[in-house]
Amino acid sequence: MKVLGTILEQEDLNALRDTRIINLKSSMDEDEPVETLDVDFLSKPDADTTQENLINRLLDALYQTSMIVNLNDKDFGNASGVALEMKFKPVLNLDTSKARKFTKSLRELYRVLFKTMLIKGVDPEAWDDIDVSFHYDLPHNIKDAQTLSELVSRKTWLKALSIVNDVQAESEAIDKEQQDQLATNMQVIADNRGLTDGI
Repeated sequence: MKVLGTILEQEDLNALRDTRIINLKSSMDEDEPVETLDVDFLSKPDADTTQENLINRLLDALYQTSMIVNLNDKDFGNASGVALEMKFKPVLNLDTSKARKFTKSLRELYRVLFKTMLIKGVDPEAWDDIDVSFHYDLPHNIKDAQTLSELVSRKTWLKALSIVNDVQAESEAIDKEQQDQLATNMQVIADNRGLTDGI
């Protein structure tokens, strides 16, 4: 506790010294103007705001330096598909670079494995036909995917869709659906032609 603006008696001070009371007055002269009395408890300085600002800045610097998207960002949930894709762009660039290096290492590993002839019945040059592909779970803009379908082959277009896990199986399923639809249409035409020929 602190007592400012008055002088306590010596016996009071002796009694209060053990309780750690601070007693201050600018002067002992009674002719000076009376000071405002202030009795209060000392408290530790509050640096919570400064600490929170430091933590926030350190987190922002950490995410920027590592080029990773902060999923806890308050503005993250309100972004459109295109904005989300742009936010993920630095991460995708890092992933693509790592995927290229990993693909090169895997191909070299398979080249050595196939050349040693440890696997019987496999051509030593078969490693050259291995295609390593990585799938990233990223948000995509469906409108861009529809535009892409008109510009590239079906397999390339299906690779761009994050919901397609197996491009070959999906392509075969599309072909089967088209053949079934064509057979159904031909059957309808044949049935209608038979009816009109019988009239």
